Amino acid sequence: MKLNKLLPLAPTALFFVLPAIATDVEPNLLPQTTSGGAIHVRNSTGNGYEVNQIRINRIEYIGDCPGEATYTPKAYFISSSTPPAPGRRVVIRNVSPGIDNDPYPYTDRGYDKGQYSQGFDVSLNTTHQTRDFALKEGVNQFNYEIKEKNTTIESGSFTVEVFRQNSSAISRSQICETVRRCDNYFEIPQIPGYETKPREPRIQNCRWERQCSCPSF
Repeated sequence: MKLNKLLPLAPTALFFVLPAIATDVEPNLLPQTTSGGAIHVRNSTGNGYEVNQIRINRIEYIGDCPGEATYTPKAYFISSSTPPAPGRRVVIRNVSPGIDNDPYPYTDRGYDKGQYSQGFDVSLNTTHQTRDFALKEGVNQFNYEIKEKNTTIESGSFTVEVFRQNSSAISRSQICETVRRCDNYFEIPQIPGYETKPREPRIQNCRWERQCSCPSF
């Protein structure tokens, strides 16, 4: 029996042509997903920042003016991969469990100069607030988008822990002052058929009174 030899096949070159994808987005504006976002809050000493930690202080007042007040710091956003630049803004949403999602609390801040975003106030709440960014005590989950020219150039998520601190009770007294009070009245003569104008007010029954009030929080 005669065996036919198998001849080797000549190598064949394969070429793939990928279709071009048209885009109007500049290369440096292509969106990227990252976890480089963070919230910075100035610490209690005023000479530095705490990262992704927010401390809310509650103070109880006793004495002539009892009550309580809550003091919250101003917060700032920063991304380690996308710094502020002209025309940029950042939208931050609190998507934590237990937070109302219709809509999720959010804040839209300028991110166009300096080292951080425009500052924003925070408060303990579970629904969206028009003036403050709503947080809950404990761990909060944030989503964010950095936009430039109405295009999202970076998006991501990170967590922020919120602590509530109760300070010691503070005695608060009224603030008093002595003021001079007078009863004023106008003397208007009644003349039939003529339009009359009131005279200058005459001051009578002046007295000194002590006035006390509680200072504002």
